[in-house]
Amino acid sequence: MLAASLLLLYWLIFGEKKKRQLYSPPGPWPLPLIGNLLDMAGADPHIRLTEMARKFGTVFQVGFGQEPVVVISDIDLAKEALVKSGDDFAGRAPLPTTDLLSNSGMGIAFADYGRGWRVHKKLTHNALKMFGQGMLQLEDKISQEADWLCGYLRDSSGRPLDPYLPLNTVVGNVISSICFGKRFEPEDAELKTIIGYNEGLVDTVGKDGLIDVFPWLAKLPNATIRKMKACLKTRDSVLNNNIEQHRVSYKAGAPQDLVDALLKAQAEAAAEGGRKAQRYLSDEHILTTVNDVFGGGMETSTTTLRWILAFLLHHPEVQAQIQEELQTVLCANDPVRLCDRERLPYLEATIREVLRMRPVAPLAIPHKTIRDTSVGDFDLPQGTRVMFNLWAIHHDERHWTDPATFNPARFLDPKTGQLVRGGSFLPFLAGCRGCLGESMAKAELFLFTARILRDFRLEMPHGVSPPSLQGRYGVVMAPDRYSICFKPRKA
Repeated sequence: MLAASLLLLYWLIFGEKKKRQLYSPPGPWPLPLIGNLLDMAGADPHIRLTEMARKFGTVFQVGFGQEPVVVISDIDLAKEALVKSGDDFAGRAPLPTTDLLSNSGMGIAFADYGRGWRVHKKLTHNALKMFGQGMLQLEDKISQEADWLCGYLRDSSGRPLDPYLPLNTVVGNVISSICFGKRFEPEDAELKTIIGYNEGLVDTVGKDGLIDVFPWLAKLPNATIRKMKACLKTRDSVLNNNIEQHRVSYKAGAPQDLVDALLKAQAEAAAEGGRKAQRYLSDEHILTTVNDVFGGGMETSTTTLRWILAFLLHHPEVQAQIQEELQTVLCANDPVRLCDRERLPYLEATIREVLRMRPVAPLAIPHKTIRDTSVGDFDLPQGTRVMFNLWAIHHDERHWTDPATFNPARFLDPKTGQLVRGGSFLPFLAGCRGCLGESMAKAELFLFTARILRDFRLEMPHGVSPPSLQGRYGVVMAPDRYSICFKPRKA
């Protein structure tokens, strides 16, 4: 009897462990309490996790404190999880920093999968289509801002200019027209406030990762949390002012922008009674969704444009080839249109190469499984936190030759010179959690870049080295600030 009991105990302990090892992703051995934090030291998280993927495989498990996190670093497995099993991986894990950003999980970006998230995603998707993502209307908005941008750059007369403010202005105006139905001038006090709090959030969210590993640290005196809360207080004040102005101006049944569309849904839910308005369409929900669209759309496109200019300063031969292509395809005074993308494959390939080399969010926003599921050969129980390492996917040597080298031609067919689709490339993610503003972002990147390079030659100020391509890790990976001389080109 004792022998049988010992045999049963051995099977329960070691048999189950063997089963978990067989079906759970491999990974470094975690230490008590701190997990694999020591393995993460010495480099940015996306770099360390890429190194781990080479050792443990493209699906592995790492301990962030006591929380096991599965990291996916393969394009096919990422698409399996995001598209084929998209609903399974559609959850969001609550974290102290993202809870602060999202009023405890409201809105779209950081909300957990459920009815509230679906309500706001549908409202936002319809608003983007209605108020800006219809391609002709969106193209006109971007082209008008591109006209202003080129005029602003021309007024600099080739003197050194930091592109941060004008790029924020034009990208902000495109998304502001959709969210608020208005535009800003670069000296507008409200725009400066918006740029200020956005920059503060980029500098704080993700900077102190220990807060999300050990949530109790957020309750202690912390400079990062204090700065983040100050930025969020300013953000909420600006957005609330715009929302309250819309309450006054909104005409029932005739929404003019995203805020109107959300207020319309709120009013309809309240009229229907029940708890929908309170649970999913409260004032806090509306503010958070507006911030997700406005703040997210502004920061990501501006950052990518700054990366494009930085890479072109390092590679004047690429800039010259794009300008030769523009000169061949377009007449001197022709407007640049979205329909020109197929006729300007090298320009489009350059934009894609920048997105490949410097994904704005190298680790994206962590996902969470909402039910027991699997990816590849591994089982993932409900509630597993999952990260998609876009940096590793975009630098995968199995798919890209010399992936650390900037080479737009890798996106072109060597025989036809036309764009090649596919590849280990996922800058906007995919599936139900993919970027809602993908079409708008692609249009902005193409039209703004084309107009700048058609009208100007980019040069570094005399005696100044090109900007660093290292980037600052955070909620987005942004380049350091730098200046450019925008030299007008002859028509």
